[in-house]
Amino acid sequence: MEDVKGKIAIVYLPNGTQRMFTTSKNVSDSDSNYFLVDKIVSEPEMISIGYRDGKTIEGESFVRMPYILQMWK
Repeated sequence: MEDVKGKIAIVYLPNGTQRMFTTSKNVSDSDSNYFLVDKIVSEPEMISIGYRDGKTIEGESFVRMPYILQMWK
C-alpha cells in the first residue's frame, strides 16, 4: 500500500466535528480544511497520523472512532 501517492482521511470525533487529513499537497492547497501530513496508516479500529513539526516527527492516533479513508494513485 505504500505505492499509493495520495490519501485523505476524515475522522469523525465524538463531539460531532471532523478532523481532515491528507498526504497530498494539491488537496491541502485547494482546501484549507485539510491538514497536510506525511503519513496516514489505517487499521480496522484505529487510524494513525504522522507529521513533521520542525525537525521532530509527531503523531496521533484515533481509536474506535469512525473514519473514512480514500486513496488514489
